[in-house]
Amino acid sequence: MNFLEKNFKLLAAGCTGLLLIGLIWMFSISQAKNKEIEVQEKFAKLEANFGKYKDDLNQLNASVKSKAVKAVADKKTDADFELAIMAAKTKLLTDLEMFISSNEKNVATSMAGLFLSELLMSDKKINEALAVLNKVKGQTNDLTSILVQKKIGALLADNNQCDEAMKIWNDILKIKTARFAYSEVKILQSLCYQKNNDLVKAEEILNTIKNDKSEGSADSAQHAEKILRLIHFKKASGT
Repeated sequence: MNFLEKNFKLLAAGCTGLLLIGLIWMFSISQAKNKEIEVQEKFAKLEANFGKYKDDLNQLNASVKSKAVKAVADKKTDADFELAIMAAKTKLLTDLEMFISSNEKNVATSMAGLFLSELLMSDKKINEALAVLNKVKGQTNDLTSILVQKKIGALLADNNQCDEAMKIWNDILKIKTARFAYSEVKILQSLCYQKNNDLVKAEEILNTIKNDKSEGSADSAQHAEKILRLIHFKKASGT
């Protein structure tokens, strides 16, 4: 009892301090979770708006392709519908940029970056699209990080920077969790080899994909075969 009596205040202060630390820790976790939920909710709205924009654009393109004056649900003409789609695109550009700038790097910002880069590329703004993707790319090997890296490589190749693109794709091919993207990455590599007039290397890669009989490889094999036929046609015609 003497020990308790003499040290009660000290022990009480220590317990109070530990309790306070615990409360702060719990509050921090709660705040972090709340912030994460808030970020996810914001991104969910952006994702829904992006999906609607894509659906509307596809509908408009189908209408124009069929050369039919096609009214939409709110009775707008195709011309009015196109203006509405462009307005939605402008808003998406702003909202996605703000979302990326106001949140830390995570899965949501990576996806937002992919959406934003697609919108920018539709306006041929390749440098701006690359800047966005480089801003959101992470250091992990999760799905979205791999998709961002793959897209960066594709844009570099489109910008006649195949050597830089190859470095990125080779890194992806070393990642076990990126196995789902191997075939597509290899096809992109073959296209770069074609750009560099190395048809032997391009055919070598494409034949590997074409002869791949593993599960889920059928689509890639067909795509590779089509590109091979085009290469053979160019060779035969001397173009």
